[in-house]
Amino acid sequence: SAPIIQIVNQTMPSVTLTSSFNPSTFNDLVTFTTIVSSSSATTPTGTVIFSDESGVLGIVALNGSGQAALALSTLLPGSHTIV
Repeated sequence: SAPIIQIVNQTMPSVTLTSSFNPSTFNDLVTFTTIVSSSSATTPTGTVIFSDESGVLGIVALNGSGQAALALSTLLPGSHTIV
């Protein structure tokens, strides 16, 4: 019989980012939490790089639930776009 070509597409993960305290005041401890989920049966692995306009704020490994959290009290006053 003739061979066939099977194409398997990778699933795209779903990523959410939340803040524990928004708005906050100077010196408040704010925790940013990222949840990575996938429609596949495996739990996502890897690291999350949290950053804002000033650069990298922290690098955190995903836990066994696909979550990574970064707690900071060093954000300067003003608006910050966290990615």
